[in-house]
Amino acid sequence: MEFNDMISKDQHPPRDEHPGSFIRELRKANPAGAELLNRNRARANIARSLRKMRKAQGMTQGQVSEASGMTQPMISRLESPLGSMPTLDSVMRYVTACNGHLSMDFRLEQEAGGKEDAPQYSTASLV
Repeated sequence: MEFNDMISKDQHPPRDEHPGSFIRELRKANPAGAELLNRNRARANIARSLRKMRKAQGMTQGQVSEASGMTQPMISRLESPLGSMPTLDSVMRYVTACNGHLSMDFRLEQEAGGKEDAPQYSTASLV
């Protein structure tokens, strides 16, 4: 199972996308707060996907810790939706320890009147 597949299956449309939602109005009023909400959503998606990957492999946090060379408390922090965004190196070590695959998609929003032949995204396979 690919890391990317797990993220896309776990993601649900954000509740703040509904017209007139309270959170949507807060986002409009406070762009800095909106960015914080976006980072927290991304952090929670990564944590949930890592935990799901480990469980799909039938591994304990201790086994991932041993295979990755990271401490068990670090594995626990990576699986927590709270806290700071994990480093790419930590995520790669975790995914490798679970015999997983990590790829990243880089996507550009299309602007009105933009070049039709310009690439919309690219993928980088990391692990």
